[in-house]
Amino acid sequence: MIPAALAPDAGRERGVTLIELMVVVLILSLSLTIVATRLDGITSNSRLKASARHIGSTIELLQNQGIVNGRFYFLQFDLTDNRMRWIIAPEAAREGMDLEGETRELPWRTLERGVVMEDLTFDDGVRKEDERINVPFGPTGMTWGFQVHLINEEGRRYTVEANSVTGLVSYYPYRKEFEEVPEELF
Repeated sequence: MIPAALAPDAGRERGVTLIELMVVVLILSLSLTIVATRLDGITSNSRLKASARHIGSTIELLQNQGIVNGRFYFLQFDLTDNRMRWIIAPEAAREGMDLEGETRELPWRTLERGVVMEDLTFDDGVRKEDERINVPFGPTGMTWGFQVHLINEEGRRYTVEANSVTGLVSYYPYRKEFEEVPEELF
């Protein structure tokens, strides 16, 4: 029997070689790459939903501000650059269209990365694309019903609908169009 002090591995601690460490790092990086590409689709849909919720909560906020403060506010959509902002109308503004006087424009807020506003459709059937639109909110709440249609880079769609009659904001995980009301109901 060989004494422990004379054994070939005596005095050396067992450890990991550089090659073993590199193999482990390579396996981990490949695994993370695969997981990250799969998660991108999930995060893309999350960004679409987050953009829809942001637009909807801004609509609700401006509606409430108009009612509580008894004045007009605008939500300005810039469909060309995928952004929106508030405009606070002068106190003398009536019907929300008179912007003569000092207005206060808040900074632009862009949508989440990869999300695009396709168009904005009003409840009278008018569709706007590639322009700036001011949507008024006044002392009675929403003055116009409208829909904002969103799409992400994967082609998934979301619709944010603001109902001028009920004041409700609804969300649809697809492109929804306004339904036509039969003439006999008028």
